[in-house]
Amino acid sequence: MITQPMEAQPHPGAQPQWTVSVLQARIQEISFPPGTTLDPALLHEISTYLLSEEPEGGIRALIHLSGLADVCPEAAPRLSKSKPSTRLALLGQSRVDRVLAGFMLADMCNSSIAKYVTSLDEALAYLTDGEPL
Repeated sequence: MITQPMEAQPHPGAQPQWTVSVLQARIQEISFPPGTTLDPALLHEISTYLLSEEPEGGIRALIHLSGLADVCPEAAPRLSKSKPSTRLALLGQSRVDRVLAGFMLADMCNSSIAKYVTSLDEALAYLTDGEPL
């Protein structure tokens, strides 16, 4: 896999490293193109966006793992600093997805904010359980 150095700036017309859409009221759906690495800069970009949408916390996001090729070791500790009202459903179906989610969840000191799921129904149940949206 060939990646750009972190200090390199994408040129105009470059493929975005992530996309977001509204899945349901207050639930964001985040996807990555194949081969993406979730590094500190990308994680910061995504979290800044999510916090701008829900400044009081209570972020609910469905994260599609299928486009990720790698997750940096700093991702889990940074996600662990999220507010306790945050919920992230890590959706995947492949062995790679399961391994990436396993690494992330194992390194999180606040594991109640994220869960690995294998279906959209399971993700929605987790994201909406216990709190009004």
